[in-house]
This record gives sequence, C-alpha cells and structure tokens, in this order.
Amino acid sequence: MERRPAVKFAFYPGCVSRGGCPELYPAAVAVAEKLGLELEEIEGASCTGAGVMQEANLFLADTLNARTFAMAQQRELPILTICSTCQGTMAQARQRLAEPTYRERINQVLAEEGLYYSGDIHEHKPNISEHYVTWDYKRHHHQDGVQYLNLYCRGKPLSSF
Repeated sequence: MERRPAVKFAFYPGCVSRGGCPELYPAAVAVAEKLGLELEEIEGASCTGAGVMQEANLFLADTLNARTFAMAQQRELPILTICSTCQGTMAQARQRLAEPTYRERINQVLAEEGLYYSGDIHEHKPNISEHYVTWDYKRHHHQDGVQYLNLYCRGKPLSSF
C-alpha cells in the first residue's frame, strides 16, 4: 500500500483525554500514526473553559480559546481535537471572535504573551474519502472489570486496516 504524505495538525487533546478518559490520548496518537497524520501538540494550551468557566466569565473563556487559536495560527496548522466538548466550545468561541471589536479586545490581552489571533485559523479541508476519517470509539466493560476501547475508522474497526 502506497503511503501518503502526512497531513499535519496542531493537536489539542483536551483535558478529558488526560483525565476522565485517559485511554483516549494514546489511542488517538496510535490511530493518527496508522493513518499518516502528524500531530504537533500545542504545548501550554489552555483549557477551553467549557462549563463553569464559560458561565462565570465568557470573556476569559474566549481569551483562552483565542490563545490556543493563535498558537495554532503561528504554526500555520489547522487544529485537531479529540474531545467533542472542546470542539463545541471552540466553535462557539470562534463565532464570537468573528466580531472584530471583540477580537481586538481579546488580542490586547494576548499581546502580553506576544500572541495575536487574526480571526482565522489556517484551514485545511481534506478530501475525506481520500485521507481519513471520523473518530469514533466505544468503551466496553467486560466481566473481568477491564475497560476495552475499540476504535473505528470509516465505520470499520481500526484492526481491519
């Protein structure tokens, strides 16, 4: 099988993949490698602020997301997250950050770190049928008490690739 050149992403794994679902992070890295995706983790990225922080201080949550977007933008890479909550929160923040005056207020805060978010993350829209994938996983609890994680790509178990 001919190997395609790697598609590179700014990788934002999210808090859950390191805490509440720790098997997700190594599984995602293994899947990405198998699919020829190169993941450049965004070191030092903040939590998206989903939930409590977003409710308490939306400006702060949006600033944290803009910070992560600016870090990806510096790399000229699209963001890949494996956390559906993070993806949803980031999408909401991007909508609010589309307003130039609001984004400029946030950029004043980001400037303290030498960061700037232009309002557009480098877009990469791959041909899904050629490259990849929807990420889907199912947790199973067996009688032995062990949790198993089955990964699927294009609706087929990853083990079939």
